[in-house]
This record gives sequence, structure tokens and C-alpha cells, in this order.
Amino acid sequence: MPKTINKKKAQSIFVKLMKKNFGGRKSEMRTINGVSTRTPDFPKRILLTHRFNEDLGLDSLDLTELALDTEDEFKEYLNGEEIYFDAEELKSLTTVGEAIDFFVKAVEEKASMTPEEYKQMIKDKYNFAAMGLKEKAEEVESNLLKKDELQ
Repeated sequence: MPKTINKKKAQSIFVKLMKKNFGGRKSEMRTINGVSTRTPDFPKRILLTHRFNEDLGLDSLDLTELALDTEDEFKEYLNGEEIYFDAEELKSLTTVGEAIDFFVKAVEEKASMTPEEYKQMIKDKYNFAAMGLKEKAEEVESNLLKKDELQ
């Protein structure tokens, strides 16, 4: 039976990563498209209601980095099982709580599928080759094949 994750564990993993990646970040001025804004200090205590951009000062690049690191952490938690999070869906999330719910749902979705179904879903949903990411497509295919061989 594939492993699932509860909200408390997902929160622990995600908050730990956020603190590791951004915990030392201090307030700074950022200018994007001629508009200057001051990012907030990264808080010592992260709340489920914190908004990524407004409260934590995270931009889209920060969130992409965080998503990739989260995939790696969840892979470790799932005993080496690959898991992929939909970047487009992640971009629509605004709070820490929404992200944690998203990660729990993604792990539950994976657990509800056979390895073959998950492999096909990943191929259908994330057509890395069509995005010009040939290496990523090959890596995903290789990782999914390795997982099939172990079962």
C-alpha cells in the first residue's frame, strides 16, 4: 500500500523547508518592472494564514524553488517514491495552509493509483519534452521505470 501523509506531517516538512530556504531573509527593496516594493522580514513563526508574497516576501522564483525542494523532501518521506506537483496549480496558491492542503491531496492522489496509473498521469500531465525539457522528460521516465522494476 502506498504511503500517505497527514496534514501535521506535511506542515512540518513544508515549514522546515521554508525556514531552511528563507529563514535568514531580511527586508529588502525589490524593483520589478519599474515598481519598487519592500519585502518583509521572514517571520520566525510561520502561520497557515501567511500569504507567500505579501506576508513572506516570496516571489514566483522562490516558490518554484520551494516546490522542487518539497518534491525532494516528500520523495524522502515516501521512501524514494517519485512525486510531482503541478507547477501551474502551485502558482494559484496564496497561503501556507493552501499549499499544505495541496501537498496532502497530491500524496493521497498518488496513493490511490497503481504505479502504472500514476506513471501515465505524470506523462499526460507533465509533457516535459513538449516544454523543451528533454532532460527532465528522460529523468522522469527513468525514475518511473526504476520504480516499476523495484515492484
